[in-house]
Amino acid sequence: MCVSRPTKILRNRTDANSLLITDQPLSATRISHNTLTVRETEITQELRKDANSKHMSYVFQKQVHVWILPLSLSQSKFGGRKKPSSACTIITVQIAHDFLKYNFAVPFKQTNYSQALPSTVMEVMINAIIDGNDTHGKAMNARRNGFVGELAKENLTSDLVIDPPYLMCNVLLKKPFRDTFTVPEAIRVHRPEMHEIDYKCFVGPFIPNLIRALMSGIESDYLSNLNRLVFGVLAFERAMSYIYDRPTDTICLIDTHMHFQGQVGSVIASSALDDLEDFLITTTKCVFQEVFKNRNFHGQFEITCLMVSEIYNKTHRGAIFKCGKDAPPEISKSKMTASLKSRMMKVSVENGNEEDSGYEST
Repeated sequence: MCVSRPTKILRNRTDANSLLITDQPLSATRISHNTLTVRETEITQELRKDANSKHMSYVFQKQVHVWILPLSLSQSKFGGRKKPSSACTIITVQIAHDFLKYNFAVPFKQTNYSQALPSTVMEVMINAIIDGNDTHGKAMNARRNGFVGELAKENLTSDLVIDPPYLMCNVLLKKPFRDTFTVPEAIRVHRPEMHEIDYKCFVGPFIPNLIRALMSGIESDYLSNLNRLVFGVLAFERAMSYIYDRPTDTICLIDTHMHFQGQVGSVIASSALDDLEDFLITTTKCVFQEVFKNRNFHGQFEITCLMVSEIYNKTHRGAIFKCGKDAPPEISKSKMTASLKSRMMKVSVENGNEEDSGYEST
């Protein structure tokens, strides 16, 4: 689960001189003992098994590859987890870090037929789920113990000294504590060596606005020398990663929530940037079904461009994501209302319980 940031927020720019980046390879898996319910040796074997699995894609519109993974491969179920996870913003930040720092290949279209999900993509996603849930659990313990102010990464490893009267007051009043994070909060508590290049909120036609937001970032003169861009998109209380790879001109989505009334797990998708409209129609029907319950297909989302400060230590507030006065590109109603069809399956967003989106974060 993610939370929208306040309309006015003051944030310090990331200091490139205080980087915490290490050269530890991703294969040295970061295990959360608080989150998972099996021993470390068993977790390592599970990770390797899942990383090497041949999950095959469904092909929609003859060019959009979508990997719909088992329920166990989601942020709320991985490792035998029993409670829903609200760590999606932290997970999004971690995914961005690994794809930027280590420059792993994204899945790109090699054929119009079903293809296997690259093992590195699976490994990045699983590590992000483990790390994100672990950091989220520690942060929640700090909040429950009465920590006030802005949580930072160092607060999770130090012994917090809480004023007993303050803590007792919270207990007696049953003062609620928030279990969600804005992107700046997730960066501060999990990856302080990262920063946001730019951020913006869009309201109105959901998919046309998302097309305009992504393309304005990809085509920005400020970012033209970067081969890899990662955008965090937050909508309907969920956060996920959109990754653009310039050398292959590929756009990729990684969403670690449960989907389709909790029947399946994470969704990963990929297509050529030339097919961006079909890609976003297909993926939105998979991960943001609320859009299609609105007669005009409207919705609100926040988008941020994430970066490892060591790679590119600049911000461009208000310069990357431009609304402009022109109306966003129109999409035919027939494309918006058509059911998803592939050679392997048919998915319809028109059926099911209208009150149950199937997401653990609603």
